Amino acid sequence: MTPTSSHILELVNEIKQRGEKGDDELIAIAKKYGELRHLIEEGAAGPGIKWFSWARNNIGLSPSRLCELQAIAEAKYPKSALEHYRRKNRERQKRYVAAQRERDPERIAVIRLIRTIDIEHVRKVRKHLLVLTGE
Repeated sequence: MTPTSSHILELVNEIKQRGEKGDDELIAIAKKYGELRHLIEEGAAGPGIKWFSWARNNIGLSPSRLCELQAIAEAKYPKSALEHYRRKNRERQKRYVAAQRERDPERIAVIRLIRTIDIEHVRKVRKHLLVLTGE
């Protein structure tokens, strides 16, 4: 079946709509998060309860994700805040990958090589490595 241009256009439009809906959903969640924080800080969970400790114990998201949601909830322009966090995460990931390459260039070179070798040869190399490592 050859895809028609109308089918391709339909797929593009669906992806755009769902992508935008995903952003809108995340922003809505961030707003709920801000509302919840206000309630907890006002004492809804009991006196002396600290928001961040309560959130970490009850929401089940990482501390960085909690901070991200809070920043989006408090932002004057939530979509811009969301894009800021995405850009920050991409930059952090690039730095992590670069640091890994610097720390372990020999291992990375071997992995690249293994990806090009026939699977039967890879199995033989693996057997030898298991012997060398005592596994």
